Amino acid sequence: MKNKDSDISFLGKVILFFRGIRDKIAALRIFGRISDRQKVLSAYSGKDISEESRISYVLGIAKVITVAFLSLLLVITLLFGSKLISYEKVYYMFKDISYIKSFYESMPESLSYSRPVRNQTFEGFKNGLLVASDSEIKLFTSTGRVTLSEGSEMVNPRVTTSNGYALIYDQGRRSFSIYNSFVSLYSENTEYPIALADMADGGEFLIVTSSAKYASVVKIYDSEFNLTAEFSKNDRVISASLSSNGRYAVILSVEARNGVARTTVTVLDCRDNEIISQTVKSDSMPYRAEFLGNDRIAVFLDDKACVIDREGKIIGEYIYPSDAERIDVHGDRFVILFSRKKGEKSAALAVFNSYCSPIFTTNVEGNVRDLEFCGTDLYILKSKELVRINTVLGGISTSEVHADTVSVVAFEDGRVLACSAASGTYISFD
Repeated sequence: MKNKDSDISFLGKVILFFRGIRDKIAALRIFGRISDRQKVLSAYSGKDISEESRISYVLGIAKVITVAFLSLLLVITLLFGSKLISYEKVYYMFKDISYIKSFYESMPESLSYSRPVRNQTFEGFKNGLLVASDSEIKLFTSTGRVTLSEGSEMVNPRVTTSNGYALIYDQGRRSFSIYNSFVSLYSENTEYPIALADMADGGEFLIVTSSAKYASVVKIYDSEFNLTAEFSKNDRVISASLSSNGRYAVILSVEARNGVARTTVTVLDCRDNEIISQTVKSDSMPYRAEFLGNDRIAVFLDDKACVIDREGKIIGEYIYPSDAERIDVHGDRFVILFSRKKGEKSAALAVFNSYCSPIFTTNVEGNVRDLEFCGTDLYILKSKELVRINTVLGGISTSEVHADTVSVVAFEDGRVLACSAASGTYISFD
C-alpha cells in the first residue's frame, strides 16, 4: 500500500533527475562561453561593440534552444511514431529533398515520352508531368528531369493524384498501383474489374469495383494503404469522390426501377464508416459528383447541375441550356461547356461558384479538344490554338499549338503544357 511519503519520494526523484540535467547543462557554460567570446572580441578590437555583442548573444541562445527543441522532437517521434517510420519513407523523403536543387535548373522547352499504341493520359504531379499509357509510365519534374520510367502493360490507364502520391489504375481490369516520385510503393490486384478511383490530398483513396453479390463495391483506404471501410450496393456506381481531407466520400449511382432511372447521391463518413445522407433523384441520369472542398458537393446530371451539403440539402441548382459537353472542377468552383444549339456557331460556357451560381460566362467557337480550369484561368484547347481566359478580369490570350495536341496540363504558377502523343511543350501566351 502506497503512502504519502512514497509519493513525495517519487516526486523528489523526478526533481533530482531534472536538477542533475540542469547542473550538467550549467557545467557546460554554453551561455557563459557566448558571453566570454564577446568580451574577448571587444578587448581585441578595442571598440565598443555592445550592440553587436547583444545580437550575437541572442542568436547564440536561439541556436541552443533550436537544437534542444529538435532533439526533443526527435525523441517524441521515436517514442510515439516509431511504427510509422520505415526505411523506404525516410529514403524517399531525402530523395524528395534533393528536388530543391532542380529549382535552379533551366526550364526545358518540351518533354519527350513514348508514343502509345492505344490509350494515354496526362496529369500534373508535384509541379511536374505524369504520363501513363499502355506502353510506359513516366514522371518528369518541373524542370524536365525524369525520376520514374517503367514499362506498362495497362490497356486503359487512368490517373488520380494527391500532394504526395499518384494512383494509376487499369480501368476495366483488375490492377492498380500507388507511386511516389520514384517508384511504386503499393500494388494490388482486385478480384473484380476496377470501374474508377479517386485520391484525396493526404493520400487517402477509394477504388470502385464489384463482387459476386453486389453490382458496386466502394473500397476506401487510408494514406498507409490500409483498407478502412467498404460500402456495397446493387446500384451501378457512376462516379465517386473523396473530400480534400479524405474523411468524406460521395457516391453517385443509378438503377432502373420499372423502366425509370433512379439516381442516388450517397455521402459517407469514411472515419466512422457510416452513411451521412442519401438523396434520390428519380427524373435524371447521373454523370459526375465531386467535392468542392470538404463541405459542399457538385452533382452533375444529364439535365442540370446542383450543389448540396453533406446532409443532402440543396444549396443551388442550374438547369442546362443544352447538353453538358465538358466539365472541369477546381477548388470550390467548376466550369461547364455546353453543346452548340442547332443553327448556332458558338457554344455557351459558364463558371460557377459553390452556390451553383454562374460567375463568368462566354461563348466558344470551334471544336474543343480539352478544357482545363486552374486558379482563375480557363484553358480551352482547339485544333491548332490554345486559348487562356482570365475568369476574373476577362482577359483573353492565345497561343499556337501543334495540330496533334490532345491535352492541356496547367499549374498554379502559370506554367502550361500542351501534350501530344509523343511530347509535352511549354506554352507562352501573347
